[in-house]
Parts: sequence; C-alpha cells; structure tokens
Amino acid sequence: MSTLQIKSLFIKNKKSILGILKSILGFIGIYMVSAIIAEICIIIIFTCVGINIFGDDMPNNILTQTMPFFGFIFFTVGTIIYCKFIEKRSMESMGFIKKGFIINYLKGFIIGIILISAVILISLATGALTYDGISNNINVLSILLFLVGYIIQGMGEEVMCRGYLMTSLSKKTSMFWAVLLSSLAFTFPHLSSLFASGVQFGTIGLVNTMLFSVFVSLFMIKGKNIWVICAIHSSWNYILGVFCGISVSGGETNASILNFAANESKSLINGGMYGLEAGIITTVILIIGIAILIFTMKRKNKTEF
Repeated sequence: MSTLQIKSLFIKNKKSILGILKSILGFIGIYMVSAIIAEICIIIIFTCVGINIFGDDMPNNILTQTMPFFGFIFFTVGTIIYCKFIEKRSMESMGFIKKGFIINYLKGFIIGIILISAVILISLATGALTYDGISNNINVLSILLFLVGYIIQGMGEEVMCRGYLMTSLSKKTSMFWAVLLSSLAFTFPHLSSLFASGVQFGTIGLVNTMLFSVFVSLFMIKGKNIWVICAIHSSWNYILGVFCGISVSGGETNASILNFAANESKSLINGGMYGLEAGIITTVILIIGIAILIFTMKRKNKTEF
C-alpha cells in the first residue's frame, strides 16, 4: 500500500469516527435538552394544580402517575427539530412514512401484543406466573390515560434511538455497528432500574433490553417505517403493565385490568421484582423473533450482516 493510499484510508477512517461521535453527541444533547424541558413543564403543571413535587406528601393519583409519560412528547419533537434543522433530514428519512401509517401502526401494535402474550402464556404454563382474576378497582380514565402515555413514550424512545441515532449512524458506519451503538444508547437509561433488582435480574434484563432493541431495529431496517416499531414498543409496555398489571422495566404498576402474581421460586423465569423483562422466557422469545426476522430479510436480500 502506497503512502497516498494509507493517508487516504486514515482520512476516511478519521472522518467516519468523527461522524459517529457527532451522531452520539447529538443524541446525548437531544436527550438532555428534552429531559430538562420536560421536567420544567411537568413542574409548572404540578405547581399550577397545587402539587409540590419537592415535598414529602407527593400525591399518588392519575395525574402524577401519567404525567411523566407525556413528557416524552418533547423527546419526539426535539429529535425531529434536530434532524430537520441540524442534519437537514426529511421526515421520511426518520421512518415517518405517510402512506398507510394507520395500518402500519396497528400492525406493529398487534406484533407487540403477540410477543408479550407469548412471554406471559409460557410463564403461566411453567408456573412462573399465576392468574389472580380481574382487578376489583378498574379505573377507565386511568387505563385510557396510560394507553396514551405509553403510545407517547414508545414513540419518543424509538424516534430518538431508531429514527435518529441508528439511521444517522448507518450513513457513517456499517449497519451492524449502527444497530449495536443505538441499542446501547437505548439500554443505558434502563441501567439504574435494571441492577436495582439485583445482579441476576440486572444481567438478564440488560441482555433482554438489548435483544428487544435489536428486534425493533431489524424491523426498522426491513420496512424503514417508524410507525411499526413505535407501536411494537408501546403495545409491549401497555399490555404488560396496564392490561396485566406486571412490572414494566422494574417500575411499579398503578392501574391494571387483570391481576397476576409471580412465583418467587421461579424468579429466573419471571424476572423477580423487575418483571418478565428480566426473565429467560423473554430472552428466548426475543431470540426467536430476531432469528425469524434475519431469516426473512436474508431471503429477500434487503440487508447484509
């Protein structure tokens, strides 16, 4: 290799690394600014209705339970603004395909329901979960607000991690690294709640969070449609947390339609305090889902790994 070729390769690699760093720093910037604005707005709203979030007597009602979900609106809007005005990208490049977006969203919602239902049914069959019947205090307003909240949350996280970061990285490095780096970025905010439940649940939950991220990333690559993966994410969380009353990412569930109880002796399967997302059944289901996606994508020659 000549000196000129070595210099050209060095410049190419340097530009690639700088491009990757720029995308990651952009992601961090969007995340921090959006989080700050969301927190400020939530504080203002709570103050206006007479709630002091810094006090010890913070009420546990529908407003305080669902408001954090609505804060994810700022993550979606912030990401779109950054992509349009900083990276000069179109909405279509982020996966916002107008044609058939309702059908695609419903398709994704059903896929998410099938996935998490498989995890729940297998957990019931193994005795890791037991069904305790319908909830005695179903609050329709709370259930509807949580539905809207999870739709907003799922969209906020997917637009940031897949619509922006993964697609931006894919222009500067291989798709493999784009998926891996965006999946790490998706997983990072979950770390504190993951390992708060213990090393076992933290480790399995970390693997499962990465697997889920890879799964929806493959869907994004396959269809280049953000609506589908937003819906998968939202329906997974909603069915798990609100419909079934099972912990979502270690968080406490405050409203549910059905009641399930975890068998403490089978925590490896049901994920213990963290919930099913830190159980090995989730690991198996997501691996199967990823394998099916890769198989179908290779058959259609839509991507290379």
